[in-house]
Amino acid sequence: MASARTPVAQAPTQRPLEGMAQYSSLHSRSVGIHFATAGTPIPLNTGAQISRGVAKLFSALSPQIRDWARAIRRIYRTYHAQHGFYPSLLFPVRYTEKMQWRKLFDLNPLYALLCDKLAVRDIISERVGPEFLAPLLWAGAPGAIPFETLEPPYIVKSTHGTGQTIVVEDKNAVNPQFIRETALSWIEQCHGTALDELGYVDVPPKVIVEKLLVQIDGSPPIERKIYVFDGIARVVQSTLVLKEDRTRWVSHHDMSWTELPWTITHPHPPKRFEPPRQFAEMILIAERLGAGLNHVRVDMYESDDEIYVGEMTVYSYSGLHPFEPKSGDYVLGSYWDLRPRRLQALWTILTKRREIRRP
Repeated sequence: MASARTPVAQAPTQRPLEGMAQYSSLHSRSVGIHFATAGTPIPLNTGAQISRGVAKLFSALSPQIRDWARAIRRIYRTYHAQHGFYPSLLFPVRYTEKMQWRKLFDLNPLYALLCDKLAVRDIISERVGPEFLAPLLWAGAPGAIPFETLEPPYIVKSTHGTGQTIVVEDKNAVNPQFIRETALSWIEQCHGTALDELGYVDVPPKVIVEKLLVQIDGSPPIERKIYVFDGIARVVQSTLVLKEDRTRWVSHHDMSWTELPWTITHPHPPKRFEPPRQFAEMILIAERLGAGLNHVRVDMYESDDEIYVGEMTVYSYSGLHPFEPKSGDYVLGSYWDLRPRRLQALWTILTKRREIRRP
């Protein structure tokens, strides 16, 4: 059916980022990083060494500082296990490095709401309108899910984690005991501490049930993950999950729909993705939602000619999924401007507890 929604207003025009971090060799450990205020490049390996030295120094200080040092070591080790090298946290250049910086030092209380799949619905509704949300069928504790009144297709999700979903398409095939036990196991987990994503720690653990979004023919819609930096949409990642075997196909495009030569963890599709029919409006919605944040990923769908916002992600893949080729990590990282926040890391360590509380 044709959409009768009110068009989203044009987001305020913002200037392109200036003085971007530059890089030369994509494979050399000694690649130089240039900042607007510095005339001498700082090698990536030097940045990592400085960060490790700071962690060792802080570990000898107060309990609060030691907690920071333990977190830095955890993130170093986890990142190394996935990427094969240590991140530079004080001088991050790659997108995945900057994500580790956020996990450590960006303690924005708003993240506790954006990570809450129930609370974020209010933010989306206020900024762009409730019509861009999938219908909410129920929310509460796992043991109280009203299966007898829920009509498929629907999806069961946790409010405080990622990847915790169960799709129900046939009422006759519903296994209430399995779903309740699985959802209860979600409630008992603290996703925020697993990968040091503090925005999830203070989210009240609940279960929500939403209407499952499908195409007119019943097939799953392509998910469009739009990477927004300082209110400007830069890259869209298209993900299609095949219904038959859950195979994922992924491709990336810029805002003019030029395909970008990288992927993250999943293969390119056998044929190219076409742009969404309402791509221009999707961009406006994503930029409205991303205004005021240095970076957020807005996940959206087209279903039955309507646009829906699935979620707003502040810890995209936790920065732990390698890019192939690695050039994509540098390019996406160049859009994320952390230059005004270089001293924020040390200031945060010295003056704040490592936590994010709901506003």
